[in-house]
This record gives sequence, structure tokens and C-alpha cells, in this order.
Amino acid sequence: DPGASSEPAWVIQRSHSQEEDDLLDALIADPASAHIQIVLGGANPHDSFGVTVVGMTTEGSNAATRTSLGRDILVNFAPVNDEPTLTATPSNPTYNEDQAAISLFSAANASTVDSGQTFTSMTLTVTNVTDGANEIIRIDGSDVALTNLNSVNTTNGLTVNVSLSSGTATLSFSNATLSALALNGLVNGLAYRNASQNPTDANRTVTISQLVDSGGTDNGGDDTALLNIAS
Repeated sequence: DPGASSEPAWVIQRSHSQEEDDLLDALIADPASAHIQIVLGGANPHDSFGVTVVGMTTEGSNAATRTSLGRDILVNFAPVNDEPTLTATPSNPTYNEDQAAISLFSAANASTVDSGQTFTSMTLTVTNVTDGANEIIRIDGSDVALTNLNSVNTTNGLTVNVSLSSGTATLSFSNATLSALALNGLVNGLAYRNASQNPTDANRTVTISQLVDSGGTDNGGDDTALLNIAS
């Protein structure tokens, strides 16, 4: 409130088009140092735009009291990556011996949040793995046996690596460039089967635990979502 102080307030006035107006959610003014803080309201701001600093009298509620100080400032925005999102509906199926692979998830909905990015990595775990190479996760159109240090190149060029520790298998791929549509298809295509003629009677829980996008972590960004989508 400019009228609350005997010191003149600083404001900023647009010197270019109005298309950036929605990015200015708040302005904190400091007359002594001319420090300006801008809070962004848009997820994908433009790289930069121009503003002009003007003076305002303590009565300055109308434009006639504002005086240009001739200080043009270029405001540069450093994009900050948001972590990706993923939702999916668990099938929670029951597997019967000699059955074909059963679907684990449906209705997957993935987003990088920020435009122009792809999905680079995903991790999932499987509990109570006790039947060696007979236990298989189908991912990206290929069968991946849940054995320690197994590595499979899938139908669409992903490299899926497996580690096994204390009965929990961890499957992951990295260095991918998947679109949201492709990742949704991959999640919806996840399936489990057990080729053993004497499978261990224990529930297996398959959990999508991590998803990474290509946005990086510069400027405090976050490219990794920690998930708990279990079936």
C-alpha cells in the first residue's frame, strides 16, 4: 500500500506487450536498494521481457502521480523443471498356473508437466520373487525374467536391467526418450506370468516406484517423481 509509508514506492510498468501479464503474481518493493522480486504464475514463462521502473508518490493511487525514472530492466526468467506425474489403475489380478501373462495396470496417464520434454527413466519393483527365471514381467513388448543382473533389449529399443535382493526384484530403464503417449502404452502393457509348474504360493506386488523426465535439475528443478502405484 503506497499510502502507508512516507517513502516513495517502486513499481514496475510494462514496456512491451501484455502477453506476460499473467506471470506477475506479486511484487515486493524496496526503495532503498531498488530490489524487485517477481513471483511467477505461469508454469512455462518466456525467457525474458522488458519492464520500466517508475516512481510513485505516497498518494500514488492514480497514474498521474507516477513519474518515469528512465530505468529499463530486462527481466530474465530461469525455467525451473517440475517433476513428472503418473497415475494408473491397478488391476490387482489373480494369476493361475499355466495362465498367459496377466495385465497389471490400465488407464495410465503420464505428464512431464513442462512442455517439450520426454520421459527418460522408470523403475518398478516386484516382491516375493522366488521362482527364478520362471517369473517374468512383460515390458515394452518383451519378456524380462526376474533374475539378478538380467538385461534385456526390448521390442522398442529400451534396455531393461534387473537386480534381485532378498526376494525383491527391481527393474529399470534409463536414457529413453518416451513421449507421454508411449509411456502410457508401456505402463498399460505391463504384465506378469510365472512359467513354473510348481509356482510358489505368495502374493507378488508390482510397484511403479520412480519416473524421471528430461527437464533436469538446474535452478532447483526436480526431474524425478517418487511413486507408489502398486498392483
